[in-house]
Amino acid sequence: SDRLSIKRTGGSESVELRVFPNPATMYFSLSDNESVQGIHVYNLVGREMKNFIYEKNQKYSVEDLPKGIYLVQLRGKDEKILATQRLSKR
Repeated sequence: SDRLSIKRTGGSESVELRVFPNPATMYFSLSDNESVQGIHVYNLVGREMKNFIYEKNQKYSVEDLPKGIYLVQLRGKDEKILATQRLSKR
């Protein structure tokens, strides 16, 4: 699975964040991260396909999305973009 690091606002501590499984078939999950509040899934032309409110240990369904590549955008407080990661849907 892909890993990425993000920096917390107001500090220099790096935190590791994982979107898994990747590729996904029915759902994806996130490694626990208190900075994330919202999750937005976009297709490659920028259309928002799904959005979720982050909850610890939650599975986010992508079962109804067509196979392809998507961008998962993780947002924090005040909708600030924390990170964007590619997700392959099979």
